[in-house]
Amino acid sequence: YYIVGEDEKVLRNSPLLEAYKKNNIEVLILDDKEIDEIVTPAIGAYQEWDLKDITSCEAPKTEQTEEEKKEVEEKFKSIVEKVKEKLGESVKEVKTTNRLSDSPSCVVKDANDPMASMAHMFRQMGQEMPESAPILEINPDHEIVQKLNGCEDDAMIDDVAWLLLDQAKMSEGMEIKDPVSFTKRLNRVMA
Repeated sequence: YYIVGEDEKVLRNSPLLEAYKKNNIEVLILDDKEIDEIVTPAIGAYQEWDLKDITSCEAPKTEQTEEEKKEVEEKFKSIVEKVKEKLGESVKEVKTTNRLSDSPSCVVKDANDPMASMAHMFRQMGQEMPESAPILEINPDHEIVQKLNGCEDDAMIDDVAWLLLDQAKMSEGMEIKDPVSFTKRLNRVMA
């Protein structure tokens, strides 16, 4: 497994690593984004190991059964739908995850998105990659998500949904589109 980015410190603290640390699985930290995003997928495998980008693959297996997973999805179905509605086209999908232990949310790429597979070719040609919406995964065990699940205040759901997305992006070293709105939302929630 590997993760690619520009800042080693950001990569080492990525919420995406939580499940791998928990399962004692090593992840390569590749901090030369321009080179690593092109070379690593081209290598594909090293000896008997397939190289997999943790930003677009399933998290390692956890102690959760399929039945428990379905139960969690059903319990949080309503809030997942509300968050998706609030975020609209900013995310491809919103879903619960068991990949997180400490963080309330993370963003991942859709491995089945044709644009994701074309990103490699765009980079090789030195062209800017068109932005594709990430998948927002929320941690049903986190206090913020649990409180949000029982919330009826539409304005609060809107603010927290955007905060979950923006903080997940910042945790991955991504830029948020509207820092002023982020600050206003944070101030409203903290008030």
